[in-house]
Amino acid sequence: MLHDNGMLHLVLHDLAKQLLRELDKQEHEMDVKLSQRQRDVVMDNVNQFYGKILKHPALSNDRIAFAHRKPDFHKYVPSSQLELESRNHKLSKRSGLMDEVCRSHANWETRTEGETRERRVVRLFEGQFFYVTTCVQSNESCDHISSRYSSQCRERSSWTIAFIWDETAEEYTWDWISVNTCCSCATELL
Repeated sequence: MLHDNGMLHLVLHDLAKQLLRELDKQEHEMDVKLSQRQRDVVMDNVNQFYGKILKHPALSNDRIAFAHRKPDFHKYVPSSQLELESRNHKLSKRSGLMDEVCRSHANWETRTEGETRERRVVRLFEGQFFYVTTCVQSNESCDHISSRYSSQCRERSSWTIAFIWDETAEEYTWDWISVNTCCSCATELL
C-alpha cells in the first residue's frame, strides 16, 4: 500500500510538468492532432508514473506532510519516533528509572525557508509541515553526566525531502533540506 502523507498531489504536479516539457520538445503545435510520436511520449510517461510515484522520496518520508493546517500529531507521528518511545517505555518498565540526558520537544512545524545540502537558503512551497525535534534547553549542560566531562545539549539535523523554489529553473522542484530531528548530548573529557 502506498503511504500518502498529503504530498501525492505535489508529486503528480511535478511529474505532469515533466510530461509537458517532453511535449514542448515536439516540433508540432499543440492545436494540431498529436502525432504518433507524441502519443508514444504521452503513453510512455503516463505508464512510468506509477513506478516514479512509488520511488519518490516525499511519499515514504514520515517527517514531512502537506496539509492546509497542522497535521494531527498522533495520526502522523514518524515511525522512528514511535519506535523510540516504545523502546524507552520498555526500558523504563524494566529499570524503573528513565531520565532523558537532554530533554527535547517534537512537533509539526511549517516553514517558509530551508537550507539545502549545498548550504543554499531556499523558499519552500506553502503548506509543507516538517516533524521537528528541538532541545528544551539547547547549549545547556546535559543531565546525569559525570562532572569529569564537559557536556552540552545540541540539536542535530537530518536531510528531509521538500518542495523548494528553484531560482535557476524558476519553478518548484524537489530537493533535500536540513531539519532538526533530535537533541543529543555532546561530551568532552575535562
